[in-house]
Amino acid sequence: MKLDFTPRQIAKIFSRTFHRYHVMIFVLTVLGGLSVATLLLYQTILQTNEVDPNVINQQFDEETIEKIKSFKKADENTGEYQLPPGRTNPFE
Repeated sequence: MKLDFTPRQIAKIFSRTFHRYHVMIFVLTVLGGLSVATLLLYQTILQTNEVDPNVINQQFDEETIEKIKSFKKADENTGEYQLPPGRTNPFE
């Protein structure tokens, strides 16, 4: 018996197979895509956690240190804030 397939027969076989398993092919494609996306995001997160030691050893200049020291603490009263004319405080 000689197996002689024509292009039309091959297309018909492929069509039947695809029609029968199209849901399974779709599910496997979606799950594979989600797996690849998750793996790539995981690798990206791992790479961003690596800190360059040269960045940590940088120093502030004296001007910046003085500006930081001049900040007031959160519990210090900074005085009454004056709203511009014609405005009301919605929180009072």
